Amino acid sequence: MKQLIKNIQDWLLEDGRCTGCGNALAEGVKERYGNEMYIICNCLRLYVYDRQLKVFTKCDSECSLRQEG
Repeated sequence: MKQLIKNIQDWLLEDGRCTGCGNALAEGVKERYGNEMYIICNCLRLYVYDRQLKVFTKCDSECSLRQEG
């Protein structure tokens, strides 16, 4: 079951969508912090966008923006 959820989340991220609500991450609030671009979805989940690889990743608890806020 966990593998199925992971596969769906990976597919959503590849498509540029939030893993929680499915909204397009391009519509989220964008904040630049250093060399990274953070996207805050409408459901308040936090993502990091890697411009070189052009991929979104979920921001974990060690994320620099989370540690500030």
